[in-house]
Amino acid sequence: QAPATIALDGDHLEIEGLALLLERFDPAENQLLKAGALSLKGVFSPSVPSLLQLELAGLDLRAIDTWNQQEAGLPAGRADLQARFAGTLAAPDLEAGLEISTEELGKIAGRFRGGSQEGDLQLEWLALSGDSLQLNVRLPWDLEGGLAHWERGQLQARSSGFSLLPLLDQLPELERLDG
Repeated sequence: QAPATIALDGDHLEIEGLALLLERFDPAENQLLKAGALSLKGVFSPSVPSLLQLELAGLDLRAIDTWNQQEAGLPAGRADLQARFAGTLAAPDLEAGLEISTEELGKIAGRFRGGSQEGDLQLEWLALSGDSLQLNVRLPWDLEGGLAHWERGQLQARSSGFSLLPLLDQLPELERLDG
């Protein structure tokens, strides 16, 4: 594989072939284990249209706990993320896709699209039991001003029924939930 190149010319940054293999330390095996891969490529400039692409493939969720120096909090599983920034800072076109698969909680899939005036997020959680929960979120914002208009945001949640039992290991407080 060719080496990565990163070039800065004035306010123009170009990244090609940047790829990192991620690892996490497993104390039970006393060794480093593969934890996924990260790649970044594209061109960024605050003054002209840009295109940056980020990919996170096969991220071991337990690595996040290791990197944060936390006790085990996330379930075993893998995540994949693809994100793209196109356009300019004043008129961006943002897009991201996320897929998470866990042995305990099932699968979560999401899509995000955003521009200079709002962002839309769609998430679906499919539990191992077959239950599902869908969330749709729309949030207006002013990116140039750095303001989110929370009062005009919308949240829609749909489910045909969702068992909370798989979450008891992660959130023991749910045992006291009634109704």
